[in-house]
Amino acid sequence: MTFGQLGWVDGLGFALALILEIPTGVLGDLFGKKRTILLSLIFSTIGVGLIAFSNSFAMLFAGSLISNLGFALFSGTGDAFLYDSLIDMKKEGDYGRVVAKSRNIVIWTYATTAFLGSYLYFYWDRLPQILWGLGYFLGLAIVPFLVEPKVDTLKFSLKNYFQQAVVGFKLLFHSKLINYALFALFISGAYYMYSWGFIRPAMANSFGFYVRQQGWIFPSLAILSTVFVKFLPQIRNKISDLKGLSLLLLLMSLGFMSAFFRLGNFGLITLSVIAITGNLADPWISAVVNKEIDSKYRATTLSTLALLSKIPYVLLAIIAGNAIQNGSFGKFNLSYGGFLLLMVIVGIVVDLEVKRSSNKLPITG
Repeated sequence: MTFGQLGWVDGLGFALALILEIPTGVLGDLFGKKRTILLSLIFSTIGVGLIAFSNSFAMLFAGSLISNLGFALFSGTGDAFLYDSLIDMKKEGDYGRVVAKSRNIVIWTYATTAFLGSYLYFYWDRLPQILWGLGYFLGLAIVPFLVEPKVDTLKFSLKNYFQQAVVGFKLLFHSKLINYALFALFISGAYYMYSWGFIRPAMANSFGFYVRQQGWIFPSLAILSTVFVKFLPQIRNKISDLKGLSLLLLLMSLGFMSAFFRLGNFGLITLSVIAITGNLADPWISAVVNKEIDSKYRATTLSTLALLSKIPYVLLAIIAGNAIQNGSFGKFNLSYGGFLLLMVIVGIVVDLEVKRSSNKLPITG
């Protein structure tokens, strides 16, 4: 496929995941988080399996749609399962520490597989995808040992289903979260676009880093990120969540804007800034949402956030693919980075307005 065709496949696949984000989050809250995780692994295994053995554009496209359905089923539900399980154990105060450690496990897993995958690809180009699908399949063996959290279990009904979906949107932009919403959405959206599609390897290519080099660079940056994620609880004790998220969005914007230039080996700095920022943002945002939202709506709210954060990639995947083909990828990065910088300013203005409104006292007789 050309990058233009890849943009269409990615864009449509992620569009399906976007459409399903809130319904799958609602299923996690109402149908059961354990069952939702089981369905996620089943669809992910089938979808990635189709990608691994595809011999046609149609089969590849079908695999993309099915695997994205699996990813959507897990999104939001996984974090909510973790937090509600800690509540059952009366250890919810440990959530920040546990989610940081969990994120580090994810990063180390990615680092290992990305490094091995770059070599396995040259041995047999389908082997990395086959092992990827096998990973989801092995996850199915773990699901029976999971214990469904007992916190705020609701009986499933269509009425509750749609009520929960509406509540997810309302809670995300509730007064308790509105200060964080813009920063959280655009940090998550930017890193999702960068890490889940072809933007990351394309950016590395623009700096002169190709398959072999990427097999070392991306795992190394992931490992470097674990150092920062490990100290996230301490970082949050030193700086407020609002200031922290605004700083992360600023760094993300500068990272994309710098990708406009032909930096050569100095492009490692750009890739490092984006990787560390994105890996820090995920557990930080999750901790903020879980702190402010009741457990029975937690998966729905997290899925709503995940849905909205996918919008940039769905809208921009085709544009990015064409930009790469036309040799204007640098301008694309500069424009997107400038937009993120504008959102930093907008977020600060919104926060100041919220604080100003909350400080107003009612006039009494």
